[in-house]
Amino acid sequence: ANVWGWTDPETDKEYVLLGLTDKLSFIDASDPLNPTVVGFLPNETITNPVKYRDVKVYQHYAFIIADEQSHHGMQVFDLEQLRGVSGAPVTFTASAYYDQFGNAHNIFINEDTGYAYVVRNTMPQLCSSAVYMMNIQDPLNPTFAGCYETGGAASDTMCVVYDGPDAAYQGRELCLVTSDDEILVADVTDKGSPATLATLTYPDIMRAHLAWLTEDHRYFVSSDMNDEMMLGLNTRIFVWDFTEVTNPQLITIYQGSTPASDHNVWINGDYAYVGNFRAGVRILDLHDIENTALNNVTITEAAYFDIYPENDNTGHIGGVWAVYPFFESGVIAVSDKEAGLYLLRPLLP
Repeated sequence: ANVWGWTDPETDKEYVLLGLTDKLSFIDASDPLNPTVVGFLPNETITNPVKYRDVKVYQHYAFIIADEQSHHGMQVFDLEQLRGVSGAPVTFTASAYYDQFGNAHNIFINEDTGYAYVVRNTMPQLCSSAVYMMNIQDPLNPTFAGCYETGGAASDTMCVVYDGPDAAYQGRELCLVTSDDEILVADVTDKGSPATLATLTYPDIMRAHLAWLTEDHRYFVSSDMNDEMMLGLNTRIFVWDFTEVTNPQLITIYQGSTPASDHNVWINGDYAYVGNFRAGVRILDLHDIENTALNNVTITEAAYFDIYPENDNTGHIGGVWAVYPFFESGVIAVSDKEAGLYLLRPLLP
């Protein structure tokens, strides 16, 4: 399942939050050679295992959802409880519980605005296949804020307060929403009346799964988790020019060296981190992305770590599911659907 991180501002300890089939695990990774499981947060209302669990952080609270179990809802957990734990690992209880939706596929939190975006929940009468928006500025009392209807089954989203070159949208809260057959650019500043600004597609789209902006909001990259499996292609990562918010342009397609499926992609600094299933975690160099845009020069791979050495076959079983590349220490956390957690320190140029 998914993986995320939290750094305690008082102790500077880095914690990994790792989804398991029946609980969330809290791991002290401040000594990455000797990680310690601090405790677990079990499922709130269900006993059956889940395949997919997602977690994101706002302030010092974790927000946890799960897929394939219609009554899971959302747990909220105060991460300050991880300080000074004795007798680890301990079993925690949720600090709050939100039951206005059942299961969901993914969650994203815009820490700058205090809004959470839950993708594909199971309340058929409310945002069921789209994006369910919540105000979490009072973390222990989340409230429903609105729906962004996508028209199809959304996969994931990433939202920012836009600060890129398109002056017309600076200061607006924008989301990139991926689905089976398109990528949507949405203005969600007004949660009661979100608007689609652009609808994007690309050659042989099968299931766009996540799009992530560069830090200057000039570009974004996106993944497609089914094109390798359905079309017999090698890994493809798509690079977009976002200079004009209402008219993004596909500028290059990175072609990987293996047929392994890609799941998601995240950007930190000048590197994109790809969860590439059986080909491991692949790190792409974005330093020359402006030259890529001007001269159609493809991006290159800077590093990789293969946690599934048996093969690089296509498919969604085995290998890297998710990557958390945002720790200040430079350590990245990598989750494997079958083998657990890897802590890596990339040696990047």
